[in-house]
Amino acid sequence: MQASHFEPLGVGPFDPHCLFDPVTIRRTYVDTRTDIGARNWATSAPLQPVIDRMFRFAEANDAHSYFADHRRVGKVVISGD
Repeated sequence: MQASHFEPLGVGPFDPHCLFDPVTIRRTYVDTRTDIGARNWATSAPLQPVIDRMFRFAEANDAHSYFADHRRVGKVVISGD
């Protein structure tokens, strides 16, 4: 086929395989300007970690057990003093 010769859509032989090939149609959503501004404001705020419990270095075994029990809500900290 030459580059200058194209058939219009719907002209030419029908290919029945095009009816059975899987096709996925997805929508793309774009936020409004207000939503983008709110998200930028929320993500620009400095985040502070949530510390659930602090342990001294001598209590490292207790800290590990507390961490392994999955009862924590935030970070488990071991201080070096």
